[in-house]
Amino acid sequence: MEAIYQSIALYLVRTIKPLGALAGPWARLAPFRGLLLLLFFYLTVSFGFIIYFSEAFNFGKRIVALHISIISCLILVTMVALGALTRLGRIRGSRYAKLALSLVPATGFSLLVTLYFADYVANSLWGNNVNYDLASQYIFGGGIFQSELQLLPAKAYLAWAACLIAIFLIHLALAGSLFDSLEELFLPARRLSLFRDRRRALKSVAGLLAGLLLLGSVGFLSTSVDSPYRDRVLMREPVVSLFTNRSGLNDFIGYKVRAGLEQEAKHARASYPASQSFEKRNVVIILVDSLRADHMQTYGYERPTTPFLEGLVKAGRIKQVELATSACADTNCGVLAVLASRSLRKQIPQSFKLHELLYDQGYKVHFILSGNHQWYDLKSSYGTSLTSYFDGSLSSKYDWNDDRVIFEGLDRVLDFSGAPAFFYFHLMSLHSTGVKHEEHSKYRPAKNWIEFSRGQFDPASVTNYYDNGVIQTDAIIKGIFEGLERKGYLDKSIVLILSDHGEGLGQKDHSLYGHVNHLYQESIRIPLLIYDDPQAKYADLKYATQIDVAPTVVDRLGLEVPSCWQGRSLLDPSGSQYSFHQTATSFPSYAVIYRTGGAIYKYLRQYGEGEALYELVSDPGEKQNLIETGDEAIITHMREKLAESLAIP
Repeated sequence: MEAIYQSIALYLVRTIKPLGALAGPWARLAPFRGLLLLLFFYLTVSFGFIIYFSEAFNFGKRIVALHISIISCLILVTMVALGALTRLGRIRGSRYAKLALSLVPATGFSLLVTLYFADYVANSLWGNNVNYDLASQYIFGGGIFQSELQLLPAKAYLAWAACLIAIFLIHLALAGSLFDSLEELFLPARRLSLFRDRRRALKSVAGLLAGLLLLGSVGFLSTSVDSPYRDRVLMREPVVSLFTNRSGLNDFIGYKVRAGLEQEAKHARASYPASQSFEKRNVVIILVDSLRADHMQTYGYERPTTPFLEGLVKAGRIKQVELATSACADTNCGVLAVLASRSLRKQIPQSFKLHELLYDQGYKVHFILSGNHQWYDLKSSYGTSLTSYFDGSLSSKYDWNDDRVIFEGLDRVLDFSGAPAFFYFHLMSLHSTGVKHEEHSKYRPAKNWIEFSRGQFDPASVTNYYDNGVIQTDAIIKGIFEGLERKGYLDKSIVLILSDHGEGLGQKDHSLYGHVNHLYQESIRIPLLIYDDPQAKYADLKYATQIDVAPTVVDRLGLEVPSCWQGRSLLDPSGSQYSFHQTATSFPSYAVIYRTGGAIYKYLRQYGEGEALYELVSDPGEKQNLIETGDEAIITHMREKLAESLAIP
């Protein structure tokens, strides 16, 4: 045993002795230890987060360089400002003043960590960073009291709170050392001062400016790529996107193309004949956020989730498209696809939309929406051709995402007086943040997927929770029909019921929850139900996409379909063979669906997952990937169509 102790002692001596050589430099840095420790803390946390963030959400390495350059600039400016304050005698002579000033960097870094937390949650749930408009809605618009903020697991909030407490404790513990460091650097009387004399002061100012210029150059070079890729870098970096990330609709469109699309939309509306003579039926669009067709009784689901809609189908008042799909897997794109008949790569907020066309024909236009539609500037894309607008953020009675706000808004609309009307209802009962009511909780146990810790999901509970939401949605739609009938709008009307996208519920084949990032059928297969006169003839109800909605409505009314719309009318017997789909994520996934004979092929190119091919008639759950065994001619053809239509390399 003694020999072992001697060996350990000898090892420690040999290990520690070389470290003594570092004692001299560290001792010379003693006046700056507090400052150096804080700088190391800031940069380690920021660098660690941005590396993980960019990897987790496939944002690329450019945002790492951009973020670190921005954070370094902010740190440098903050420390110079604090150093300047140490020259005030009142602050140097007061211990409490130093403690108070230490709260400035503590508060700033706490806000940055809060932004990190918010952006991670936001990208996990809806695939985008938090921006100032959205944050202000929660902070200043009453959103902080919304029940949706209670959905995350408690330990997520506890971890965030623990980080903030640790930040303030670290700053308080190092407050004295930090200000000793700053005094040593900024007070002229100190030996190591940057401003000890005029000559050194000039050199120091030049050095600080050079440092800022260098950091700025690194940030600039990280964005030195052609648009729209530059936009993607800027929209994904947390600090920049906080102030510039408004819509996300234009991430895939270069400036010149965008200008051309704006001009096209402006010309299309100006040249479309106004005040035409046609059958002026009321038009109603009911868009249910996150509704999947395969969980509806009307589409063969084994559970009776949609009894009201099923009754209308049996009565012959509803026609349903057998296979309907969304253009993408997120709300902004889905809504614009419905209203503007445009795929994601052609969408801009100024697109010529269905309700604008009808407004110019003398319609009253009413938007009655659950949820807060300031969402990434979505409201601005609705335009100003609105007779009335009411969304959840304007409710005086209910939570933003409580679908009872629909009835509150509908009550404000005057009864039908002869002028035709367009209604757009947006429902949130099925969204993961939507408010659920106990009277519709038929299936148990039921739990929102957001409330599970990552990796501990219970698909059965998640499915029950979702199906209860479908039941609630059916009841809300019934209430909308009753309200429209009571006010005289249901008679001689066309009502279209559909969704903006689907929802992953943890199916064993894909194990995905939520939406945004993928294009499997659970994310893009939606219902499309048309309430119309029983004798109305629709030539093709086999297949449709969201971009077919607006052309179908206009054609049904007897109006000409604008040439700038990409969809086709379901009254037209010559149905389209192809549909194209894309995610709005930083590195998009793509899909093309091809109908030929009795088969429906779906080609997928998803970021990080490679290619896939499925035949949806025989394999609706997309369990068998045919990319290695399928017909090479079909695979080649679909690759070519996707590249041609989306212009991807």
